[in-house]
Amino acid sequence: MSEENYGEMDVYERRNFWMNSGIGKMHSKDIDQVEELGSNVEEFRTSENESTFWPRNVLEDLVSSEDDVTLVARKGNKVIGFLIATYHPVTRKATWENCYVSPEYRGREIAGKMYSLAEKTLREKGADFICGFIEQDNMASKNFVRKHNLEEGKLYNWMTKFL
Repeated sequence: MSEENYGEMDVYERRNFWMNSGIGKMHSKDIDQVEELGSNVEEFRTSENESTFWPRNVLEDLVSSEDDVTLVARKGNKVIGFLIATYHPVTRKATWENCYVSPEYRGREIAGKMYSLAEKTLREKGADFICGFIEQDNMASKNFVRKHNLEEGKLYNWMTKFL
């Protein structure tokens, strides 16, 4: 069912969707699907010379990290979305790295549920604030974070150097 039709679903259909779906911690077995989803998202590219998404070894490190928060949304065995947030305990700063939901599952509050769970988890870890980068013209993402009470800060240029 497309996101346009989700609003037309009755209570039974919505309950059935969520009963056969779930949001939880990302595991090693999810990395292939997350890598496939993330590697096709142009918005994750930060420069012309940089790969589009995290390399597999970084995803593995994120999944095994005690500090970082990695979540997936599933429909059965299929990963339909993910959220990655990093946490630096010394500064008590969390960074919202990536959030993605497959287009056919958008409009169902999946990203919102993942964000709420990530924020709750980060608070429990001791985070004092969360920040993230969004392209200036990505209004959908800007509206999403505003809905979750993140405030727009100053504009900066993204600078990179590979080491």
